[in-house]
Amino acid sequence: MNQKPLLVLIAGPYRSGTNDDPALIAANLKLTDTEATKFWPVYDQFTKDLAKINDQRYALIKEYSDEWGTMTDDQASSLARRYLALDEQVAQLRAKYLPVFNQAVRGTRVATFFQLDHRIQEMIDLQLASQLPLAQEQ
Repeated sequence: MNQKPLLVLIAGPYRSGTNDDPALIAANLKLTDTEATKFWPVYDQFTKDLAKINDQRYALIKEYSDEWGTMTDDQASSLARRYLALDEQVAQLRAKYLPVFNQAVRGTRVATFFQLDHRIQEMIDLQLASQLPLAQEQ
């Protein structure tokens, strides 16, 4: 592959992890009305914080796309290091919000939410990864 890859425009789903559509979570997370009034404000704040990290990730992916074809080893190492650091930030964010969600709703709901969140993020990551060529292919 000798041409620069086109950047897949999935910034919306990548920002929040759910395409800014909480219906993906709501359809699979069974909450009572009382639980919902406590859960959704925490969820909204969580997705806002996650979007800040994912904005950085999207910028990094754009940088990768822009540099692909002329990327040096040092640039590739820097991109990989920063990408992994963003993965750590997401894990830290989830850990930070675990007790906050636990205060809002019971443990099985929290566990289910994080399972759904993880599944959705993995699907988005897989879609994105399938569109970006490997660095060594440039």
